[in-house]
Amino acid sequence: MKTVAIEQVKKTIKFELNRTEEKVYELTGSKTEWSAFDILALDIPAEGKLDIVLHVEFLSKMLLHEIACRYGEKVLSKIDNPPPRYSAAINAKREWLQGKISGRALDAARDAAEEAEWGTIRPITWGCVQSLVLCVTGFTAEEAARDGAWYASQAAWIACRSKTSSVPGDAAWDAARIEQVDILSELLNEELC
Repeated sequence: MKTVAIEQVKKTIKFELNRTEEKVYELTGSKTEWSAFDILALDIPAEGKLDIVLHVEFLSKMLLHEIACRYGEKVLSKIDNPPPRYSAAINAKREWLQGKISGRALDAARDAAEEAEWGTIRPITWGCVQSLVLCVTGFTAEEAARDGAWYASQAAWIACRSKTSSVPGDAAWDAARIEQVDILSELLNEELC
């Protein structure tokens, strides 16, 4: 597993979490090398963990792409009858990563997802979910993972803002971020086995 020097970790924590030098030292102590697991174990908000770890310095491009796919699948699993083209686009991304299809074929799957009908999904939720699928299947590894995580949280927030939900939007956002950390931890553990 990749490790990152403490200076880079401190700089990222200070920037991403807006912490003072003293608070950063309290979090990091005297450890000199950090892995993604080390960051995920810190006592900081889930959003901060994701902001720090979802970078090529910590994770391989393949792993970042895969985590984006899993975030997309998690959101789709929570929607009644999501457009099949969305799942097809995520599957195409995996096939592209494995070298089974060309970049053109991935672009075609992404274009098909972009044109998918939203059916029973509320228009505002659909726009967010569509953006999630498009970023998962498009962008660079880091952008796919970070933006995919953001759109997944946004979809949870929007869903909870509906009149049928009793969960506050901010709580839904935080819960989605915690769930994303859990998904990332599971994937990292799979990689170690």
